[in-house]
Amino acid sequence: MKKEGTCTAIALYDLDKQAVDLRGLFTFFEEWFLQQGYTPMRGSVLGEGIKATKTKTFKHIKKVILEKEPRTLTSFWFGAYTSENWDDDAFDAILAVHLTIYSNRNVFNLYFHNSIVPFERGLVETLIKDISRYLRAYYGIVYQRDFDKGPGLYAGGVITGLDRGSSLPEIQKERDNIGKWWKKYMLNTGTDGYHLGQLRDIYPMNLLSEAHLKETVFGKSLKEWIESSPEHGELKPLTDILWEWWVPENKIPTVCDELLPSGLIICA
Repeated sequence: MKKEGTCTAIALYDLDKQAVDLRGLFTFFEEWFLQQGYTPMRGSVLGEGIKATKTKTFKHIKKVILEKEPRTLTSFWFGAYTSENWDDDAFDAILAVHLTIYSNRNVFNLYFHNSIVPFERGLVETLIKDISRYLRAYYGIVYQRDFDKGPGLYAGGVITGLDRGSSLPEIQKERDNIGKWWKKYMLNTGTDGYHLGQLRDIYPMNLLSEAHLKETVFGKSLKEWIESSPEHGELKPLTDILWEWWVPENKIPTVCDELLPSGLIICA
């Protein structure tokens, strides 16, 4: 399948495992997919007593989700496609949602192709509020990514669509930055491991909790720093936990350069 165009993705991190309504989230997104005019086709589910090495039909996954005790389930993924002709279940989904809560580094990710649902700030804000009815996340990012560069995989720090052998320094830098997130957040390796309050990078929409806003940068809190200048973007409460830090695309490089010396950003 030829992958063209751009996708919008929502990635949520630092999930409270005890506050996840996995079945409710699954059902919500099945309905959401249908509302966009797409029927989920393939999926996967993990949990106690489940041996899964490949994707299954969505019908099978739904049956498992509804029949198993929710607390025994640790992950689900499902996707929808433009037609019945696709090459790879995971890579070719035009819409996909994924939840993983089987480790200390939990991740929720949703992406949708912009030809189906155009990127619109208000719509994304509503989606995040809806998602927050089923889970509690303490950090998140919203980003645009080319369909052929794995918008869903990027959330977990997996590199795809970037040539390992490329001579272009910007390609190698992007590969390195994605790999940093895999090591820092997903694996939590190194002497200076990840802690809640750090930022993966600067994105158009950054979802921050009190831990982030209290971080000290240049002698003041991050909240005070953001609010000190309109050039630093816009900060407002979004849910009972998360604040939305909106940074227009044209201001992201400047904001990133200014914050880099603080050590708060991991992958820039």
